Amino acid sequence: MQNERPFEIVEVGLDSPLLEEVIKLHNASKARLGPFPRGAFEDHARQKVILAAVTSENYVAGYLLYRKSITKNRATIVHLTRSDRFKSKGIARLLVDALKEKTRHLFGINLSCRRDYDIAGMWQNFGFTVRHTKRGRGRNGASLDCWWFDHKHEDLFSQAAQDISPDQIQVVIDANVFYDLICDDRPHADDTRVLEADWLQDSIILCVTREIYNEIHRSPNEADKTRCRAAAQQFCELKTNDAEVHILELELKPHFNAAIIERDISDMRQVAHAINAGVAFFVTRDGPVLKHSDMIFEKYGLRILHPTDLINRLDVLRREAEYRPARLVGSDWRERLVVSEDIGVIVEAFKHKSNERAGNFEKQVRHHLANPAEWVSKVVANGGKLPTVYIVYSPKKQPHLDVAIFSHTDHPLAGTLLRHLMHEMSREATDNNHKVISVADSEISDETIAALTELGFVYDSNKWWKMSVPGICTREGLISEIRNAAIPLSLKERFVGAYFMDDADANSTAARLEHLFSPVKLVSSSMPCYIVSIRPSWAAHFFDISKGGQARFDLNEKLHLGIEGAYYCSAHNKHVSGPARILWYVSGKGSMSIRACSHLEEVHSGSAKVLFARFQHLGIYTWRDVLKNAGGIASHPLIAFRFLRTERFDRPVTLAELQKMKVPLPQNPRLITSEQFETIYKLGMNLV
Repeated sequence: MQNERPFEIVEVGLDSPLLEEVIKLHNASKARLGPFPRGAFEDHARQKVILAAVTSENYVAGYLLYRKSITKNRATIVHLTRSDRFKSKGIARLLVDALKEKTRHLFGINLSCRRDYDIAGMWQNFGFTVRHTKRGRGRNGASLDCWWFDHKHEDLFSQAAQDISPDQIQVVIDANVFYDLICDDRPHADDTRVLEADWLQDSIILCVTREIYNEIHRSPNEADKTRCRAAAQQFCELKTNDAEVHILELELKPHFNAAIIERDISDMRQVAHAINAGVAFFVTRDGPVLKHSDMIFEKYGLRILHPTDLINRLDVLRREAEYRPARLVGSDWRERLVVSEDIGVIVEAFKHKSNERAGNFEKQVRHHLANPAEWVSKVVANGGKLPTVYIVYSPKKQPHLDVAIFSHTDHPLAGTLLRHLMHEMSREATDNNHKVISVADSEISDETIAALTELGFVYDSNKWWKMSVPGICTREGLISEIRNAAIPLSLKERFVGAYFMDDADANSTAARLEHLFSPVKLVSSSMPCYIVSIRPSWAAHFFDISKGGQARFDLNEKLHLGIEGAYYCSAHNKHVSGPARILWYVSGKGSMSIRACSHLEEVHSGSAKVLFARFQHLGIYTWRDVLKNAGGIASHPLIAFRFLRTERFDRPVTLAELQKMKVPLPQNPRLITSEQFETIYKLGMNLV
């Protein structure tokens, strides 16, 4: 029979005619799957994370839509459904099996499913297990079971697989969105109720400010007031500082029609509270408020979004919430040594982060400060304000650097600063032939753990360990480095075991291992290698800065030689794909040499406007720069590279040397062989 023929599992791209069929199938199952905007489908298709089971007649029998978390190294199933025509044909198993195969290099797969759907047996048959249960966000409060399928990378990745719930990001909702969620029959409420979807439970936490109670109080109906107040208490309420909020209100007032009428006053206050709390996202359907979104983001770092825009760009926005170097631009963040006059300030700022009593914590601070031969104490602060990060570590006399305290305040940029500070410490340790850093602080926060994990730290023996191997290595050479390293035996066994994983994606595995042991480069890696031309002005910003120098902004060098960046080029460069390696060729008279190396994480295509919105938080290019790259047309297509772990070469590799290697440079980017990459890298890092 026709329906007995095998199904083909295909990736549905943005240009695929199957995308419309997938959307139709979602609409038919919308009551169970929940709202999902067309823009979100298009974004997932662009990322190629929609799998469809297709018949020989090109009919979509079912589909699976998922998300990939780069920092969490896992996949999350968002939708799984099939057409009623193909009941009992094994469509769901085919799709899940295909996802398992595509994600074998990840820790595993998770999902949230309502218990009253009564399909627990299906997930159990697919090899999933329930890790925890929670109350759903919908008004019926149906229980959600959180399921996990483990790819069993026990040797290396077991630590990160233990916690299957990605960290939630805080999202402030205004009064319109609040009423959409708690009231029936409101116009346009469907646009808002996408926030109630079960698959979002592990991703966002909806928050209100205390101004919501002022808005509720304006209702003429006492019964409505009572009901709405009770509903407001089900949301997380932000804690803010009255005096600071008042200052923000004065600054915002001209942008809210001078805040004369009550509605404008409340809108202004809602935004002021969100800024003061350091929350990254504010959701509203209010057109006049959305009109100010660009100005408010540029000045305060708060993104104001329509509910559907939040969902369409969730994965990008999640990363933006965790890592916001754009907010450092133009600021006065500085790292400095602690002096005795700082003790009181440090105790006051960081004592709440320690389980010790204030007196005991002060003794720790004084002990480390009184023994400068054993410990270095530093803080990171913005100008004359209170310190945001406090770190104490051993000097570089031991086999490895040992961090005793790594603490931070609740400043909204703490996560970004933690990443930059530890990234810089890793670079300095490698420069001084210290291949291991350990973090022994037993009271580090979830935010610190997220930063360490992202930088390649692994937990073992009650510490977080980062092993850095410089240069180019064979697998055997890297295994030898691991076995001789000053790390626990149990960690050596986990690291070495990783090399014997049967991985479905060798390219992704190589990239993952180079991340864990960065800055190592594996010999004969399957990763593509590109030479990318960059103008001297941008090279100076990304990497071509003298030690301790300053560049475009008043920032310390480490904020330029950062973790992550974005580079824009012509949309004609469709042959470039990641993960890959980039060698940066600085063009222009007097330069014309390769000066640095980066890891290319991913490549995105789209209009200049869309790409700038996606990467604006990295703080590299301004809109004027991107628009110029697009010939002054916002809708003009471009390609953006997101790159990581930039290494500045010890000496430039000149054009004459490249020509001797028969490396032609007119095309940009230029694909080269692994052998050519190894030769250039060794020359640049003085390894020959």
